Amino acid sequence: MQPLEELGRATVDGSLLQLRRRGDDYHLTLDGQELMSTRVHGSEVVLADLGCAAAKKKPGARVLVGGLGLGYTLRAALDQVGPQATVTVAEIVPEVVEWNREFLNDRQRGALTDSRTRIAQSDVWVPIGQGPWDAILMDTDNGPQAWCLDGNSRLYDRRGLERLRDNLAPGGILAIWCAQAEPLFVRHLQKAGFEARLEQARGHFGADKSGEKRGKGFRHAVLVAEKTERGGNRRRPRKPAPAKRRSRSRR
Repeated sequence: MQPLEELGRATVDGSLLQLRRRGDDYHLTLDGQELMSTRVHGSEVVLADLGCAAAKKKPGARVLVGGLGLGYTLRAALDQVGPQATVTVAEIVPEVVEWNREFLNDRQRGALTDSRTRIAQSDVWVPIGQGPWDAILMDTDNGPQAWCLDGNSRLYDRRGLERLRDNLAPGGILAIWCAQAEPLFVRHLQKAGFEARLEQARGHFGADKSGEKRGKGFRHAVLVAEKTERGGNRRRPRKPAPAKRRSRSRR
């Protein structure tokens, strides 16, 4: 097996974030633990497909992506929306943006240089308030109770969910990537005024004998929450139980 080659490093909340390469595959690791890789990205495509279901039908749609990572969610969102749309990606670590430009932009078919792409080098909390958004794709954590950065907890408490809903356009969709199913959080979303459901997402895309794409590999999940007039009862959701910070892993 070829050794991992380090291409770049950054410090995030006192932890070491590294971009590594083995052969043609790129890996993003935090303190040596893999967060994501170019080998496993099918669920990011599902996240964008589900989250942009309304935005792709709207000329001039505005989409917000929380977290650039290895660029797959951004690329998939661009593939969903029209030529007049804009897709803003919020990335708090400047090195991640540079790594994507230097090593991954060709792999992502010029996602960062697409005229529809906007880069917000900040915590996603800031551009959330610059709505209305037709879609908000949260690709920042392992899920609402497994944060990569401690400050991300505020995205999923009462205030955070209401802020997300208030900054969505009518009919807009919030989609949250999860390392595993979070069925109990559906109720929190409903109490915040969303129509919400949980969808399964696979880590890989393959093709069956007919050539049709089929999901396979690791089982991930996407929380899908739509802002509708008849959405869930907008009662104040209880704050989720405190969660231990965990590194994001696609494995």
